[in-house]
Amino acid sequence: MSQMSDLDIDRQLIENVKEQTKMNKSELYKALAKAQGEMKNADLNKVNPHFKSKYADLASVMSVVKKPLADNGLAIIQMPIRSEPGTCAVRTILAHESGAEIVEDYSMPVAKETAHAFGSVISYIRRYVISSICCVVADEDDDGNSAVASEPIRKKPVTDSFMELKNGTKNARMVRPSQKTTDG
Repeated sequence: MSQMSDLDIDRQLIENVKEQTKMNKSELYKALAKAQGEMKNADLNKVNPHFKSKYADLASVMSVVKKPLADNGLAIIQMPIRSEPGTCAVRTILAHESGAEIVEDYSMPVAKETAHAFGSVISYIRRYVISSICCVVADEDDDGNSAVASEPIRKKPVTDSFMELKNGTKNARMVRPSQKTTDG
């Protein structure tokens, strides 16, 4: 019988760990899918005073995800982490009893660098990340309107014309593809 070298043993250990990690991730995904099937959407128990829209606060989101996650061997761990000046970051870990985990860091700018502002952003990030991981609706769908300008952006109609600049000067003229020009 041939004896395995230290390098061969290390390679075998790495392959075993990779295979175990793959199996563990599979178990995590299966457990998460089952937990999501048991979850209901969060109660929209708060109103955003700026947009007059309803949303679920962190407690409402947690009330619908904790038990289904725990019943399926899953836990969410969240903690503030160091971030760039003027931003706040939260690390979220979705952990499975098999040892598999999904780790995601998310950061956002902070309007004022006060304890209250940081606490508010931490809660906001936590709520949105948990809602996203668990596919729980936690706010009214405004079709992205609050994320864009209050006035709708009107697009100019597309035509088959374009402006052609002559020799880098400010003299411009309309040219239609069907028109032929005599000067090249």
